Parts: sequence; C-alpha cells; structure tokens
Amino acid sequence: MTKPVRDTTSGFKTREPAVRKEQTGGGGTGRKAVGVGQGSDASVVVRKPRKKRDRESDRFIRTMIWTAVICGLFLAGQVVRYSLYRAQLMEIEAQTDVLYASVLGPDIGQSPFGRLQFEHGKLAARRGLGLDPLSVLAALSRPAVESLRIEGVSLTGKSGRVRGFFGPNVDHFDDYLNALSRDEQFVFSLEKREDVFGGILFSLTVEPQ
Repeated sequence: MTKPVRDTTSGFKTREPAVRKEQTGGGGTGRKAVGVGQGSDASVVVRKPRKKRDRESDRFIRTMIWTAVICGLFLAGQVVRYSLYRAQLMEIEAQTDVLYASVLGPDIGQSPFGRLQFEHGKLAARRGLGLDPLSVLAALSRPAVESLRIEGVSLTGKSGRVRGFFGPNVDHFDDYLNALSRDEQFVFSLEKREDVFGGILFSLTVEPQ
C-alpha cells in the first residue's frame, strides 16, 4: 500500500512507493517476503541453506584432528619405551664395566673383552700345562649355588687351593661338594671346613683329572 505525502510546493498530496514486509507467524518456515513498488505483488524469498560441501569439510577436519591425536599418543609411547630401554642398557653397561675393572684395573680401555682374552692367553702360556684359572673358576661355579662366595684361588702348576665361604644355607654345602665330585675336568677335595656365624669357611684342593 502507499501512504500520502504532502507536497509543500503545490499543496497537493502525492503517494510514494511503500515497502511491504510480510513474515509468517509461529510454526512457519521463517521466510521473509519483500514487496517493492506501487501496488506490486512480487516477492523475493531469501534462503540460507547449509551447503553439503561445508558439512564434508567439517567432517574431514574432525577426522584429521583425531588422527593427529592418535599419532601423537603413539609417538609418546614409543619415546617412553625407548627411554626405559636406554636406561636399562646404560645400567647393564655400567655393571659390565665394573666387572672388567675388577680384573683389568680402573683403565679397561676401548675393548675390554679383547684385552681380557689377551691377558688370559698370556696367563695360560705362562703356566704351560698347568691348571687354567678360568676353567677352575668355571668348574667351581658350575653347580650354580647362590650361597657360594669364592674368596681366593691359588694355582701352582698342576695343583691348587681354593678358599671360600658358603652361607647362609649351610645345609646345601654337602650337596655342593657332591656336585664338584662329579666334575669331568678337575678333582676337588675338601681340605678344611670351619663353621662360623652365618655360614661355613672352607678350603679345597684342586687337581686335573
């Protein structure tokens, strides 16, 4: 509809185009119809639908975020596992160096195992056909008794003497001697036994078979 406007120059009223806005009531679709022009029934419907490409883009972004989170958790787990393994390896290497130092001295060098083999070869050559100290120690520890502690080994040619401590499970000392008697390389004989607090001090003689 139009509304009258007073013309101040001629004194007559003129009409100007009016813009009609119509909006549906409750329960409608929310569309707005806008009419323009004098007595015009034309209307323009404005719609703002959500595009399918926008929904697919949002879904892709969410998928990428979850993928990044899962990959991050996996990498964090691998880093923790690597750190634990590295700490264990360093501890084992430190304990091995302590064992090498107990035989070779504080300066174990760059290749302590090769140096240990070299020292063993020199010792075996010096003793000629005598008892091999490493073989004697291996025979003493072959029964794998936790209560055993070797305190000294003295070898002279084809005979030797071993001093040690056995405890606290003194009831297994006889079993240990029986296991030594079955050794195929050496003959061990009990030379001395002394019961002390917490165990047994003993001395053995050793000879080749």
